[in-house]
Amino acid sequence: PGVPPGRTVFCHAGAVAQAHIDAVDRGRVGENYILPGPQATYLEFIACAGRLLGRSTPTRPTPAAVLKALGLLSLAGSYLTGREPDLTPEGAAVVCGRQSVVTDKALRELGYSSPPLENMIAESIDWMRREGRLEP
Repeated sequence: PGVPPGRTVFCHAGAVAQAHIDAVDRGRVGENYILPGPQATYLEFIACAGRLLGRSTPTRPTPAAVLKALGLLSLAGSYLTGREPDLTPEGAAVVCGRQSVVTDKALRELGYSSPPLENMIAESIDWMRREGRLEP
């Protein structure tokens, strides 16, 4: 419900797939590579998607306390209904937090890079339209 107040890392499936291919030739045996994309707040993500879709979006995130309370209520309700909760306290904590990662090693060793967030969202919108999952 609403737009979470947190910040996260988005990744581009094509860039991640290419990094896996590149790791075969350029990666070091036994090494792990973190393959993130751009970091953004959920509000920035929603605003970008709304702009590309020509739709209005919220201008403020939902307060963390509201989402955390909804997570608790949803979990409690799930015990009564037997259905999986829409939002758990753990899920609320994640979307209210600030995730970030560093990709220097993947950039240096694999040449990894990810497109900007707006490009990623635009590609997703185009794909959803082609697949009939989003109206033109």
